[in-house]
Amino acid sequence: MDTKSNNNESSRNGTVITEGNYTALEFERQIAHSKVTIWKAITEPKELASWFNTEAIIGGRNGGTIDYISAP
Repeated sequence: MDTKSNNNESSRNGTVITEGNYTALEFERQIAHSKVTIWKAITEPKELASWFNTEAIIGGRNGGTIDYISAP
C-alpha cells in the first residue's frame, strides 16, 4: 500500500492518506453496478456482511466511520 501525507493519489493497491491526526485508506475501483447498488452494498450492514464476510457498525454521515467486527 502506498503511504502519503496530504495527497490524494491512488493506486490499485490502495493509498494511506494521513492528514493531521486522521488516517484514511483509499481504494478506487471501476465496478459494473449502479451507484445506488454500490452505496447500498457498502453502507447497509447486512449487505456489507453478505460480501465482506464480517459485520460492521456504520456511521453513515460525511466523515463517519465504519467499524468492522470479526469473530474468531
